[in-house]
Amino acid sequence: MIINLQNICIDYIGLKDAIKDISFSVSNSEFLVLCGIIGSGKTTILRTICGLEKINTGGIKFNNTTAKDIFFSNGLGFFYNNKSICKNLSYGLKFRKIRKDDILKEITAAQEFFDINLCLSKKVKQLTNTEKFILSLLRAYMRKAKIMLFDEPFLGLNKDEKTKCVHMLKQLTQELNCATILATSDFDDCKLLNENTAILKHGQILQLASLDEITINPANEFIKQFCK
Repeated sequence: MIINLQNICIDYIGLKDAIKDISFSVSNSEFLVLCGIIGSGKTTILRTICGLEKINTGGIKFNNTTAKDIFFSNGLGFFYNNKSICKNLSYGLKFRKIRKDDILKEITAAQEFFDINLCLSKKVKQLTNTEKFILSLLRAYMRKAKIMLFDEPFLGLNKDEKTKCVHMLKQLTQELNCATILATSDFDDCKLLNENTAILKHGQILQLASLDEITINPANEFIKQFCK
């Protein structure tokens, strides 16, 4: 087990129970999908794991993991759009005082792992949405993340593009032996991922199970309708 959330509750000013009694754990090489409509609490849960939200009650236990081991990508990722792919991939390693030659070796190794060959001089603003997602994966690979968090990473992608990205994401999860948590408001994404899934509403987990279990035996009428 890498991460364990225990009965987490979060209140905002003017909004009680933004997150209510959230509990789950994710182990090495495991995947969890958080699915629910906008405002159901998915992003708040991811931000809480990153330490960006104040927990009122409950807690999070990490196993041999610190904040620097967590990779968080919101949407297609955080990038300097007017900078090149190479510079975007280099920033984090420069802060760790890694030499330029070694940085280039890290970038080459990451591309070889995914069997891709991006033009490193290309500016991020010139990339397709799929290429931006791949750039996020390259960053996570170079970080050697132990926990990967993705918030709505497939926005703007068609089904074929999503299928490609899902394959690469699962490949990376296995390679890093990390815990991956992905939030989406589109149940079709859950079908592509076909992993353990938590259905959320109003800050609560209504059902957490395998996708097959949720589809065949929905816990209530809301889930039944949501998963159609």
